[in-house]
Amino acid sequence: MGCLTGMYIIMTGKYSVEDMRKLTIECLEWILTQDKVPATEPESCGNYLLHDLPMCKWESARYLDRLKNDFHCEYSKLKITLDDGKVFADA
Repeated sequence: MGCLTGMYIIMTGKYSVEDMRKLTIECLEWILTQDKVPATEPESCGNYLLHDLPMCKWESARYLDRLKNDFHCEYSKLKITLDDGKVFADA
């Protein structure tokens, strides 16, 4: 997983769709308060020229608006049980 692959929230335990929606809202609101992207120097990031905080904030605000005002979940419960008994759920 690298810096250009997207946004991830990895959790253990059981969380509802609403729990994850609230956590995502909290993360996006935090992004909107940031003034600098960390590690955007050539010494620390090979893609340092690709960081675009204003666009990140624009996309975050757009997604945040949808989560707050037009939220719907297409996958209310997707559950996969492997042959060894391990269970994976995607909300």
